[in-house]
Amino acid sequence: MGGVHLQRGEYKDAIELLEQALAKARHHNIETEVASYASNLGHAHTLCGNFEDAEDYLNESLPLLEAQDSRHQIGVAWHYRGNILSDIRNPNRNVETAIEWIERALKVFLEIDAKRNAVEAHQALGELFRERSRWEEVAKHVQSAADLQVALINEETKLSTQRAYYQRQIDDIQRGHEKRRLEYLAKDTELQKLIDRLVEKNDLLRQISQRIGEATQHTRPQGEEKLGQVIDLIDRSLRTDSTGNVIDQLMLDVYDNFVRRIRLRVPAITDMELKVATLLHRQMTSANIADVLFLSKRTVEVHRHNLRKKMGLDASEDIYQVLRSV
Repeated sequence: MGGVHLQRGEYKDAIELLEQALAKARHHNIETEVASYASNLGHAHTLCGNFEDAEDYLNESLPLLEAQDSRHQIGVAWHYRGNILSDIRNPNRNVETAIEWIERALKVFLEIDAKRNAVEAHQALGELFRERSRWEEVAKHVQSAADLQVALINEETKLSTQRAYYQRQIDDIQRGHEKRRLEYLAKDTELQKLIDRLVEKNDLLRQISQRIGEATQHTRPQGEEKLGQVIDLIDRSLRTDSTGNVIDQLMLDVYDNFVRRIRLRVPAITDMELKVATLLHRQMTSANIADVLFLSKRTVEVHRHNLRKKMGLDASEDIYQVLRSV
């Protein structure tokens, strides 16, 4: 019954019944049932966001499954572990390790011809690789999942029309991914050009302002006043530039996944800290970030310090590397 509730999405009831069944299996020392119930509980707790409990149940289940050489259930448990590590709600999220576990599960599913499980593994890997913008792997797993789905349908229905239907789905998915990839690349290129142009412009304006400031000491009071007005005009140009609004929007478009993940990891992050984090994610220096965001370098350093504090980083941890892995 626990499995039925799990399939219906009734996770609380499923966990309660599975825990009762697991307790009985432990009491009677029925290892096959212990392994099965513990594995299902790991999955149920993952769906509920109870990641520590999920890990504990899988750690109990896997050695028993491996001792029984239950390859299908081993593959399922490995996939569950990948789900834990890839879940965006998990504070210990590790996409690369999640990919490794799901790839191991996929290998087992393909070896034992467990097509439905293989489809789910391909789909999960496709989503994770899409998050990393690894488009060749995305296309490969989308294609493989669709091929398996077609094979399943052919096995069940033997209808050739279904093959054409799923092929169109594959083509639509691939075209959609390619379109999004090209849109991403175009926006990323536009963002970099705008950043470079803004940094160059602000650097030039600062140099002009500095030279004029040096010249004021050699002018008469009336000329000094005029030069001061020019400096004020340059300073206002440094502080207000419509390009900044365009850059803000492009950063949200290009790094929407990063923005979503960093907000989940650091709920208290401010809008300006989010902008600084996004530009650090691009490996930009504090000086260049200051130009892009119309801030002083000192202000950027303060935001970096606050960001490190909110993320709980040690002094030895490289914020560039940490943000690249988010």
